[in-house]
Amino acid sequence: MEIREQGEDTWIRVPAESCGGLRPSEASKRKMLNARHAGSVQESIAFPCTETFESFCLTNNDYFGMYMNCRVVEPSCVIHLEP
Repeated sequence: MEIREQGEDTWIRVPAESCGGLRPSEASKRKMLNARHAGSVQESIAFPCTETFESFCLTNNDYFGMYMNCRVVEPSCVIHLEP
């Protein structure tokens, strides 16, 4: 999987069964992220990493979509992505 801050060009690769770090640079209080399957151009809808979010997000490719689960706990959040 790959993840990036909404509006940024750089994707951060997060291999399966691993954790990755991200410090958002977005100035707004509600920070949004996008995810995609590694090597794919089709990305997910933007989802918040500053509030609890849980959804299956469709993508228009062979992978069909991904399940996103974001939990916020002071002072950080945990985002779980499932292809």
